[in-house]
Amino acid sequence: ARVAVIDSVLPIGSIASIVGYDGGMNLISLAAMPPEKTDAAFVRESLPKPLAWKFHLVAGSPDPESASSLRADRIGQIVESLQAAYDFIFIDVGRSLSQIILPIIQHANLIAMTISPDMGTVRLSRIVWQYLQSKGLSKGHIYAILNRVVGFEGITKSEVEDVLGLPIRSALPHLAGNLLMANNQNVPFASKFPNDTATMVLKESAAQIIEMAERTRNGHAQGVQNGSWI
Repeated sequence: ARVAVIDSVLPIGSIASIVGYDGGMNLISLAAMPPEKTDAAFVRESLPKPLAWKFHLVAGSPDPESASSLRADRIGQIVESLQAAYDFIFIDVGRSLSQIILPIIQHANLIAMTISPDMGTVRLSRIVWQYLQSKGLSKGHIYAILNRVVGFEGITKSEVEDVLGLPIRSALPHLAGNLLMANNQNVPFASKFPNDTATMVLKESAAQIIEMAERTRNGHAQGVQNGSWI
């Protein structure tokens, strides 16, 4: 499959530094180009594909100053071009629910919501989920991931589900220093540690995400254009 990843986190994106890309093409520079220049053919051939990673990247804003110049009105056309050129589109929205991001979320086949097992984060996540419901999204649109950024401290999976009002689809174990090592070397965690329990969880989650996205797409055709998934 042809996969594209967009880092839309403002004011500074982080995916480029994680994958080791330091080029000049990013969301800001792409949005500054005329619409006729950023068609499907252009993004298919021009987006960088970082070494060791199996996706093409639209890097995020390199600094806050650049973020302030983002042409927000161009985001929709860029996403449409990517949909026409790639099979899967992953958009990192960070913690933002801005007017730029909300239309993308509403038209996505699936939203991955990452939750930490502490009560404060879970309660805030519940507020976000209630907000998304008010915008017409259902439980079938949400893939909730419990991310244990520390050891076994924190509340349990069932407690998270009770407060959140959503089923937890996947639970990632604490990755200790392995994730930091992989990030520092700009390589995927699954490649660096193929036999780690977390790698198996990630692969299972990927299969489930594809299955859920397919169900949502079949039931809600409005979330897809030109056969690609967001």
